[in-house]
Amino acid sequence: MDRRDFVKALMAGGALGAASGTTHAQRGHAASAGSVSVALIIQRGTPSANELADDIGRALAEAGIGLATLECAARPTHAEAAALLDRPAGSWLIGVTQDAAAEICQAVAATRGNACVLRGQHRIGRHDVHHCCTSPAVDEALRWSERRSIGSEATGRLYAQALGAASPSGGDGRADRHPARAADAAATTRLASFLIRL
Repeated sequence: MDRRDFVKALMAGGALGAASGTTHAQRGHAASAGSVSVALIIQRGTPSANELADDIGRALAEAGIGLATLECAARPTHAEAAALLDRPAGSWLIGVTQDAAAEICQAVAATRGNACVLRGQHRIGRHDVHHCCTSPAVDEALRWSERRSIGSEATGRLYAQALGAASPSGGDGRADRHPARAADAAATTRLASFLIRL
């Protein structure tokens, strides 16, 4: 499935609410009234999570979407996860963590009635990064691979588009990536990412 078709299906399914078309604050500044509030959770002590979060943060900044950065433990307690989710209603939370922390944050969000609208699995090998993104609002998964040397630009743009940023001009949504291939035999890290509407 093409990334643009995936984002269109997310919007058609109502999963993203009214994120698109809003004015966003500049990175590092508090969101202004009526703008989208975004927090980015990064798992402490995980360099690959920092790299992926940097790619997402860069794409959000390029789209004019401001964000606050938070850190979490590898296995946050219920109270720690609840504190991360303690943000204004209607705001967004993006997480980049290992699987255990992602599952805990998503489970706590579900008990509070908050929807996880986008989930990603990222297998980081020596040469390539293999991605798979899913959503309850879309029947088909979005899969692609990127060379590790260029970072996870497409993942960053996917999250920015999910929050209402315009698609890059030119190209068909596939120009910046190649189709998913067999994972590197030497895959070193598995990460999860998620987007929760609070």
